[in-house]
Amino acid sequence: MNIIVCEDSEKQRIDIVKQIDNIIRKNYLNMKVYLSTENPYDVIKSIKDTPELSVYILDVDLKCNINGIELADKIRDKDPYSFIIFITSHSEMTHLTFKYKVEAFDYIIKNSREQLYRGISDALLKINMRLGNSNVSDKYFTIEDGRSITKIDFRDILFFETTSTKNKIKVNCFNRSKEFYSKLKDIEESLDQRFIKCHKSFIVNLDNIESIDKKEKLIYMRNGQTCCLSKSYTKALLDKIKF
Repeated sequence: MNIIVCEDSEKQRIDIVKQIDNIIRKNYLNMKVYLSTENPYDVIKSIKDTPELSVYILDVDLKCNINGIELADKIRDKDPYSFIIFITSHSEMTHLTFKYKVEAFDYIIKNSREQLYRGISDALLKINMRLGNSNVSDKYFTIEDGRSITKIDFRDILFFETTSTKNKIKVNCFNRSKEFYSKLKDIEESLDQRFIKCHKSFIVNLDNIESIDKKEKLIYMRNGQTCCLSKSYTKALLDKIKF
């Protein structure tokens, strides 16, 4: 499911997206931030580009020629079934959602950052539950080598790494490791949001990181193992993780 964020404050928009990424990763939600923008017309254009069910998180006061509720009205014309969540400092404007008949899923008041982020988290989890997308229990990485099939719980995986043998990968877990034939790119595409590439030869599980040494370019895992980190992947990793 795609999430579209429309918020006119760049700083707040970046913070909201970061929090959404954390919510998705920690709860293993089948969601992703598809668009983050200050421009309501980018949102309208995105409806044609992504026909699947979406969640729209809209600031009511967009400092534009249309506000968030008017934007929601335009969204409903093109996308009648998706979820709309309003965020605002103006509780007195809630009546407009009824006037425009936009059928908002939630209306979150921005009294504090904590209240805002808790409200977004609660809304996304409720949407996830409503759609029946909670599938944490069946998150396994499966290895087939011709003679056997091995299923590894995603929660047990620390990181994947390439080996000196061509097209051979090693998966490192808390109490075991296993080598198998595959390509790192194919593995990356089969994983969920808790995994991220941290080096051209490594994919790490964000949930099992203990600490990061940016100077030595090392990631320390919860069992004491270390994983390589390269400069080109450091920012993306730090943007995703929050200790």
